[in-house]
Amino acid sequence: MESSSRVLRNNTSEIPTQNYSHKEFLIELLSLLPKNPQVKVRWADKSIWVRRGFPPRREKTMKAAGLFICMAICTRMFAATYYVDFVGGSNANVGTSKATPWKLAPGMPGFAAWFYRHAAGDRFIFKGGVTWPKTALPFYISYSGAAGAVDTYGGEDQTWYAGESWSQPVIDGLQLFGPNAVLIGDNGKLRSFIKIDNLLVRNSGNAETGMHNGPKPAAILTDTSKKWVVNHWVNYYLYDTTDGSHCQVTANTPTTATCTLAGGTKNAWSTGDAYVITDGSGTAISFSGGGSSIEISHCTLQPHSVQSIAYSATNTNSAHIYIHNNSISLGGRFVIYGYTGHVVDDVQVYANQIQGSGGTPLGGYHLDGLMIGNPSITECSATLTPTVTHISFHHNYLYGSWPGGPTALYFSNACTNYTTIYNNVFALETVEAGTVGALMRWQDFDGNISIYNNTFSTDANPGYGAGANEAIQLGSSYKLHYGALVIKNNIFSGLGIDIVGGAKAQWSSIDVDYNLHNPTNINGYGETVWFSGIGNAGQCSSLACAQKQGWEVHSPNMDAPDFVSVPDGAAGSGNFYLLSGSPALGTGINLSSVFTTDAAGHPRPSTGPWDMGAFGESGALMGPTR
Repeated sequence: MESSSRVLRNNTSEIPTQNYSHKEFLIELLSLLPKNPQVKVRWADKSIWVRRGFPPRREKTMKAAGLFICMAICTRMFAATYYVDFVGGSNANVGTSKATPWKLAPGMPGFAAWFYRHAAGDRFIFKGGVTWPKTALPFYISYSGAAGAVDTYGGEDQTWYAGESWSQPVIDGLQLFGPNAVLIGDNGKLRSFIKIDNLLVRNSGNAETGMHNGPKPAAILTDTSKKWVVNHWVNYYLYDTTDGSHCQVTANTPTTATCTLAGGTKNAWSTGDAYVITDGSGTAISFSGGGSSIEISHCTLQPHSVQSIAYSATNTNSAHIYIHNNSISLGGRFVIYGYTGHVVDDVQVYANQIQGSGGTPLGGYHLDGLMIGNPSITECSATLTPTVTHISFHHNYLYGSWPGGPTALYFSNACTNYTTIYNNVFALETVEAGTVGALMRWQDFDGNISIYNNTFSTDANPGYGAGANEAIQLGSSYKLHYGALVIKNNIFSGLGIDIVGGAKAQWSSIDVDYNLHNPTNINGYGETVWFSGIGNAGQCSSLACAQKQGWEVHSPNMDAPDFVSVPDGAAGSGNFYLLSGSPALGTGINLSSVFTTDAAGHPRPSTGPWDMGAFGESGALMGPTR
């Protein structure tokens, strides 16, 4: 059917439709039917009639039949692009142009474009600079796309915006949804072939905010503007965000909350101090139905809650989970879980900027970076079956302040197989009261792990038990790991222990070489490589010790890597490019059969030696550090 041959006529006007897609044409038809006594649709040599003169009941029947035929022929076959503008849109609009946008997208509360019929590959463009508030949320994806026809939601069109320039469309929960809120998700339903792109998603947390207007200094928070239910906030966490102190609420009245502040400068309430009461729960984007081909990209996630992204497959096998080019801050972990009896295959997490939660009020939750694998160590240990396989984690930048004692910035909980990690920065740039357990940790029955060209730094708070205990922790707590272990071209600086490989006998092969070590024994240890099961011979503080076991045979002498800027205690203060003369320059092995660029996307040599770490030498090619 040639689009130029389609003409829509009614008894008063003729509307050319040569610029319409099939689906947009149908929507225009549907908008005319309630208004016109006679509509003729001519598609080449085929016509569908709804004519004046039928008896009322028969006319309704014919109209319904015509609509049904059109929907069956058109809407199931052809995808369309829809525009969504919470401020200037209306769900009575057609939605297929920037001039006639919807107010809401399908899956948002109150969406009521009755004529919409989903087709795989539909695109929903959110207007830049516009905010969808709590009344439009939660946003539950209602449909699946298909192979080659992915449904897309987000701010892909940067020519359409409110204000002077484009900015990301905003999904804002205002921290008002209550416990365990989700702002965007699948509502536990199986949804596949979905892409969420270029959105700012924030404030999925469950919080109460205000200002102390009682006396000073005071042990009890007072806010006379509130009318709280008595003891509603018991066990929630109360933060004096002016003072930096916090505590867990033991009692509250309609206008007061009681607990003992600690960890701040005054640890008492002053008039005008701002506060947050929260349980820390909530997730910005959640896919818990186990769908395949899920992509979350170019989003800014500021959840003010425990989770930025959560994916899990509980009842089905799934594949192709891609999380990339996102900026994540003001929140806790993101998780990818495969449950016992099912497998999530092909997980790619890359080019994300992940800032530690810093002082964000997140309740009593234990916060890591990425958590991946089987969430049940007990079930993993019983079944010894991988539930997440073929993981690629690369070009990510994890930096800033990580308080609260996370287990790891990359944490495999259990039962993963075939993991490749390269071109990442793991940097603790501030001084925290709580130590990070390890920058990377594998816990239970993980197999076949390759770790290349990463930069690990705790230089701002060096030593064991200070910034972090170890860079890489492979000493399994439950069932032994297995398969091949490869660790090459990495930079370790400021740690008490660089590599804990666990029991040497658990691995079918070990290849640890071409790494630059700069450990410290400030708080003891100062180990480069440590494998258990072979006595003191496996605990090495020197390269000579490691080389006796066949490890680090080609590694340069232990030395500082000469970063452009060593972290000075402020989040974002590190620059992990290398200065001229760094011992990490030109001393790595060529891995171009595995990958071909550095963390900034600059090409690495196809022949000859490589630089160690995530970034090469600073200079003309130097790109952004994050």
